Amino acid sequence: MMEGYNKYMTRFAPSVEALRRYDGSRPLIASHKGRNCGLVAESTRRAFNLALRDGADIIETDVSLTKGGEMILMHGPNLDRYTDQTGPICERTIEEIRLMHNRSCNGCVPDHQILELPDFLGQYKGQCLINLDRCFFFLPEAWAQVCRYGMEDQAILKSGKNLPETFAWLRSEGFRPQFMPIVDNDPEALAFVLETAAEAKYPAVELVFDSDEDPMIAPETIRRLHELGVKVWVNALTLARPLCGGHDDICSLFDDPDKGWGWLCDHGVDVIQTDFVHELKEYLDGRFGPRE
Repeated sequence: MMEGYNKYMTRFAPSVEALRRYDGSRPLIASHKGRNCGLVAESTRRAFNLALRDGADIIETDVSLTKGGEMILMHGPNLDRYTDQTGPICERTIEEIRLMHNRSCNGCVPDHQILELPDFLGQYKGQCLINLDRCFFFLPEAWAQVCRYGMEDQAILKSGKNLPETFAWLRSEGFRPQFMPIVDNDPEALAFVLETAAEAKYPAVELVFDSDEDPMIAPETIRRLHELGVKVWVNALTLARPLCGGHDDICSLFDDPDKGWGWLCDHGVDVIQTDFVHELKEYLDGRFGPRE
């Protein structure tokens, strides 16, 4: 339980089923690795707690494997950017990882120890929707951890890798795992998702597109996904390459939010993933009014 933070919690139910039923015109907010700034390192309890206090409905984090196959919250593949150590994560034991400390944008944070997936799940059970990223090649193992904590209706796995193989695994599991495909400006992948959505019952799909003209974000695509009961998730992070045709966080913060986050709202996006939860919530409150 996050003592001191409960009064700030989102009013959106921490449930994939609630996401499926959600029909509000106002997009939900997914926080990218929590709010990392200053001496708050990404994918730590402090980062997640700040994001939830700021108004996040969903917290997203990455998962990596240690040498022994334990799962930790880190983007990877190397330790250098994220910790006070160096080298590939997969070459370190969990015992070694437990002696390391997270690195924030302002340097090493001695009191921020690296979160292990089981600890994270136990900490945030019943608190908010959770999106587990980058467990592309160990989805069954990650899902087993989710089930161990009884969080099948709270956690969504996602991947853009090997979608046909992933679909076969989902079918073998009776489509119980909650899975969100990532379609990275790939018409073939989009066609596969549209073809399999009715059977797989994907709660959402993450669409990545380079420009407004890409079929990923065409009105017909959004309409078809919504008809299939699939929510549209867009990543508004600002990276070296466009993830959402330039309608990203930096456009929204320093140019015109109506051209950034507002454009996504206008085009039927249901979930916006961001590095700036507080600022996005302020924009959505001003545009739609506070969500009841």
